[in-house]
Amino acid sequence: MIRSSKHTLKFANKGKLEQLSTFVDEYKCALEFYINYLWLNKIGDGEYVLDVAQGLYVCPKYVDSKVKPNGTKLSARVLKCVATQASAIVRSVLNKRIKDENKLTWKKAKNIKDEKLEKKLTKPPAIPSVDKIHCDLNSIVSSLSVGRNKFDFWLELSSLYNDIRGFKFSIPLKNFERAKMWQDEGKILNGISISKETITIRYDIPNVELKDEGTVIAIDQGLTTMLTTSRADEFPTDIHGWTLSKILDKLAKCKDGSKGMTRSANHRKNYINWLVKQLNLLEVKELKLENVENIKYGVHVSRKLKHWSNPLIRDSLIKLCEEQGVLVTLVDNEYNSQRCNQCGWTQKANRKAKLFKCLNCDHENDADANASLNILNRFLLVELPFGFRKLRKNLDGFFWNPNMLISKFGEDLTVPQPAIN
Repeated sequence: MIRSSKHTLKFANKGKLEQLSTFVDEYKCALEFYINYLWLNKIGDGEYVLDVAQGLYVCPKYVDSKVKPNGTKLSARVLKCVATQASAIVRSVLNKRIKDENKLTWKKAKNIKDEKLEKKLTKPPAIPSVDKIHCDLNSIVSSLSVGRNKFDFWLELSSLYNDIRGFKFSIPLKNFERAKMWQDEGKILNGISISKETITIRYDIPNVELKDEGTVIAIDQGLTTMLTTSRADEFPTDIHGWTLSKILDKLAKCKDGSKGMTRSANHRKNYINWLVKQLNLLEVKELKLENVENIKYGVHVSRKLKHWSNPLIRDSLIKLCEEQGVLVTLVDNEYNSQRCNQCGWTQKANRKAKLFKCLNCDHENDADANASLNILNRFLLVELPFGFRKLRKNLDGFFWNPNMLISKFGEDLTVPQPAIN
């Protein structure tokens, strides 16, 4: 496992902070140059060609050392770090594009229409921005020394510029409980990530073996109630009265790109991580989560819902499970919130906000609790035919149980197959 800890720069004096700020600005300028170079030029030949304009997405892992930004003061060592990071960023964006294109090709072969994905792929991939990217440095220009002058670490940066021979400076860092835990359990990696506000240290932690014994639980992730478990766990309340919904209200009022937006986004992340850590997994061997993708793509949503981030919650849960040896299973998300876990009647009108009331058997429950039970037992149900959702059978309703998938009139539900010419 790879884990990281972020350390504040508040212990560095003004001079060191100014030196770091100048370096970060120079680094990002060079990073932007290399990203543009990779994005706008044809690189390679034969089968290994990168030409974004022509839809050829084989990005090299390294950039020729002869390619350098004009007028840069950064040393060749730093430029090597910059070019490697730029290549990784471009490769990540293009790999996602390739994945989407392959998905659309497969769907067309099956005569399945996906208007959202088609619309997304009509636009060319957007060139990555460097605004919120931290600078990744390896051991050729950075090193950590331990314990002097009452500080836990000193980060030493050297060989940064080609016009100042021997220039280097050190930044003091202090530890905290989480970082000490990672240091005790694993080893510090060479890569250091820096910004004008923080230093991020990465650790290689030995993998925890998966548990052989224990219970299986499921979690439904929501906006009003962030986590609802199938075993009805109770979570503590924040001592300041914050909930995820309140934090999202605060985010919705912030101006995009403002400092308030950054602070509120950090608050959201910290709250999610704090609440996830309250989950008791001591006797749990498997955790089931919904596999939610592109939930807001191409759909107009409110500013509040726009800031609800399922990946933050999911990734935090997955990390916790990795650390405690719990298997994570992602299950399909169709109709989990609309199906009655008692009789199997599935209809959109069953759910109204936080209340679930089955229109067939009158069973009532918290909507998220009902969904978590459906996630837990979904593997027992008849597998939905591919493309079933397009039929919109949930408007009139249908019965969905382990041994049947039928309409309210008792007819077997199938997906019509397209005619073969």
